[in-house]
Amino acid sequence: MGAHLVEARLAGHGLTSQAMEASAEDWLQSVTDGMDLAHRLGERVLIIGTSTGAPLGCWAAKVLAERYGSPLAMMYMAPNFGINQSFAWLLTLPGSRFFIPLILGSTRTWEAESDAVAKYWSTSYSTLAVIEMQKVVDWFEAQSPASWNLPLGIMLGDLDPTISAKKALRVLEKWGDPRSKRLPIPEQETMAQHVFVGDIAGPDLTAHCVDQFELFVKECLTDELSSSTTQSSP
Repeated sequence: MGAHLVEARLAGHGLTSQAMEASAEDWLQSVTDGMDLAHRLGERVLIIGTSTGAPLGCWAAKVLAERYGSPLAMMYMAPNFGINQSFAWLLTLPGSRFFIPLILGSTRTWEAESDAVAKYWSTSYSTLAVIEMQKVVDWFEAQSPASWNLPLGIMLGDLDPTISAKKALRVLEKWGDPRSKRLPIPEQETMAQHVFVGDIAGPDLTAHCVDQFELFVKECLTDELSSSTTQSSP
């Protein structure tokens, strides 16, 4: 697309499990730093994210709009607008940092599905991290979907085990910008993966997802140029 790419690393990510602890406020600072760099490099910004990157990106689009202006669009894969767990409401109750480890255990650990996952991904982290994640989701859930006036494109599988696909689709249905849409992915109705693109999780879908996002951006740009031309016509 001829655009700059800023890959913002969230605080605590890309480290060993012992060093992964970071607060929601640390993540917001990481997002702010990424937005600042993006606006230094380009005139308009597209926000792309996965999972909890979605509510973090929405936070940046709304809270930082006065400083940077509104992004051109937001595009998210498996957006975490609510996790697929009935205990989510417990995570941010007073004292949760003390009782959540008693309920869920002090760490979440699982077997790597492949050598690549074992090499490049974390397979163990403190359960306190889910509290910080829920803080971000709580902020997003307090916003009215109708209050957003920029296009949103999302991809997700209906059977995502991590995030609530139903919540994400309800958000999309009520989103304030009519250009927003669910972007198609093969077998989305039977897909039970949270991460479904990339060299490790879904190399066969990567090119398709890139193409879908590019088409969505071009549609947004066309609509924006058309609106600008209409407004400037005598």
